[in-house]
Amino acid sequence: MTDDKDDSSLLQLTWKSDRQGVLGESPAVGGVAMVSVDNLVAGTHEIKLVAIDTDGNSASDDIVIRIEEADADADADADADADTDLDEDGDGWTVEDGDCDDDDIWTHPEATEWCDGIDNNCDGILDTEFWDDYEPNDALTAAYDLGEIDEDWFDWDTASLTISDLNFDAEDDEDWFTWNADDDWIDDPDIAVTVDGEFFEYFIVEIWLEEWDASHPLASAEGWETVSINEADFPFEDGWFWDTDWDTWYVRVRTGTEYWDEDTCETSRYSVTIES
Repeated sequence: MTDDKDDSSLLQLTWKSDRQGVLGESPAVGGVAMVSVDNLVAGTHEIKLVAIDTDGNSASDDIVIRIEEADADADADADADADTDLDEDGDGWTVEDGDCDDDDIWTHPEATEWCDGIDNNCDGILDTEFWDDYEPNDALTAAYDLGEIDEDWFDWDTASLTISDLNFDAEDDEDWFTWNADDDWIDDPDIAVTVDGEFFEYFIVEIWLEEWDASHPLASAEGWETVSINEADFPFEDGWFWDTDWDTWYVRVRTGTEYWDEDTCETSRYSVTIES
């Protein structure tokens, strides 16, 4: 639009949106009319420029534009996805690609799994590559069943079983085992458990008896390298059981969180010997 009489700088200019009303009234500069707007809502707008000269004559022109939803993460797509498709740590993986910790360069779906209590390869399970053959057995209800450990009652002998190559794959890992002592009348099961490991390993060992009280251990002991519990540690006078149903036993082995480290998981192994 032009005005043969008035200079463009004298024109009264008004910019309007059919959705938001007046957007600005900036005068023309150097014959060019412009307006700067940063708050248009998403959707289609009809933008109209109205010009009024010094005689009160008016003219207008309009254009239709469409405003798209702003991309919250300024990436290649148009999704406002809160930066999940940015690679924050520079390891080549984004959260959308499966990176479960985009602040750690050593954590992504193709990372090497370390025994550090962290899901390095984002498979959803901590340090499964370092599980021993009896995992998962981290609770009484998930105890590994060793079957019957007992000689026939008329033999008066004690059976023994040793489980080797065990480890703690995390600082809060626990190893639970259960067995059947097949307690018969006047048959003392002669229960004993020995945990044996490296000289620098600290063990907390507990024996549980289901028929006595499964809410807390029957006996416990702890210490470095080798820890043992036997009937002398039980809350009975001589360990002799006249009852015939003291069958289901458990042993729980763990270490204090202050004693666990990656070396304990990757290189240290211990054994449990059960007598019954």
